[in-house]
Amino acid sequence: MFGETPIGPEKRTYQGLIPQTGYRKVIVKEDSLDDYELKSLDRSQDFNWGYGGGGPKRLADALGADAFDDKMYGEAFGWEIDRRITQVLPMDKPFLLSRDRIVMESILAFNEWVRKRELVGKGHFMCVIEALLDRRSETRDRLMGLLSKNADNHLQKSRYGLR
Repeated sequence: MFGETPIGPEKRTYQGLIPQTGYRKVIVKEDSLDDYELKSLDRSQDFNWGYGGGGPKRLADALGADAFDDKMYGEAFGWEIDRRITQVLPMDKPFLLSRDRIVMESILAFNEWVRKRELVGKGHFMCVIEALLDRRSETRDRLMGLLSKNADNHLQKSRYGLR
């Protein structure tokens, strides 16, 4: 199985399964919850991965919505999750993804978008992310934890009032 080890206190993972018959499915596992099957935003059962197409895009939208706990973010980041994750997964193998990776890839894509458009100074995209996350404390705290592990030295949380 293609995969990764989740990090952090909340270890939500997504396990893509390829059954002998029927549709591919993705099972969501989290320490504090019962496992559940990921549902597409359009209620289609057609998830897929490993190429550019409708099945991987539906999977990307659903992964984003679940990872951010919000359908709007799933739709907003779906194209980048598709491009960066679902299209490049091995087509013929099950997979294991962490919520952290989905969130981080989304934020990195957003950072690239901001930098290309010169909306804010180089590396100073934290205030835009905070606005995007609408001050949802749980998501913001999780994002800040991820960014603190991966951010450049010039990114300062306190500069934008994030603690």
